[in-house]
Amino acid sequence: DLKVYWGAGGVVDSVIDVTHNVVVPFDTAVGGSWGFLNASNTAGAGSDDGRPGVVSLFDFGCTYPINQFSTLISCTAGTQYNLSPVAELSPVIVVGGSPMSAQTARAPQPNPGFLMYIAGHVFTFEMAALPADGTVWTMRGYTGGGLTGGQGSAGDEGPYVYNEVRPRPFTAVGAELRLAFDATNELLAPTLTSLDEVHTVPDPYYVTSEFEQTTDNKVIKFVNLPNAATIRIYSSSGVLVDVIEHNSISTDGSATWNVRNRNNQVVASGVYFYHIEAGDARKVGRFTIVNFAQ
Repeated sequence: DLKVYWGAGGVVDSVIDVTHNVVVPFDTAVGGSWGFLNASNTAGAGSDDGRPGVVSLFDFGCTYPINQFSTLISCTAGTQYNLSPVAELSPVIVVGGSPMSAQTARAPQPNPGFLMYIAGHVFTFEMAALPADGTVWTMRGYTGGGLTGGQGSAGDEGPYVYNEVRPRPFTAVGAELRLAFDATNELLAPTLTSLDEVHTVPDPYYVTSEFEQTTDNKVIKFVNLPNAATIRIYSSSGVLVDVIEHNSISTDGSATWNVRNRNNQVVASGVYFYHIEAGDARKVGRFTIVNFAQ
């Protein structure tokens, strides 16, 4: 919904997009804005109606940027009408139907009026006097299949029915879109498939690994782990070398081994096996260590 708040003498105090709670700005060009066309600011004969001193919807063909691209309603090159922030009573022509020659020859309406552009819509108003100070107009726009029904010139077509097809586009100038949502993280039980992604880094392991800081601070990483897992490391002869209990509430999924056995001794070079136990899932893998003697 859009609300137009009138002041005195055809001046509009403000236009508010109440749907998005933002001000619709005035602009001399058409866009996400509003403004009026009167006889005083359509004095040139460049529009399709070809008659200075009267206003019709054809005059919008000479407003910027419509005069740059429109083929539906034309405008003489070099002619441009600028919208005004003040409404004035002028002779108005109501256009509709075809052919074009019949439109441009129509007589003005019995009462004067003005043209109004507001946020993508154009209107012709006919009235004996301008809206009084303090008057509020409300425009309700619809997006979708449109309205059917009514009791106009086409006859009695029943009650008005709005055929909604899609939501109104978010096109209000200056509007902000804010979202609030709740997220629930769920840790799924590990499976054999999920453990297939677990491996060691680096492999093979050399003393010059990028993870270590000195020759006494060696690191091998087990990556892609589930949040809880037990890692057992064995020598190639089947001797249990070390046990790592991995428990993490983050999504890091990695655990480190300092390349030492349970007696805190740096292990020798060779092939090692690891056994990962996570819930009901199991995995066995191997890696190689190439180490210098201490």
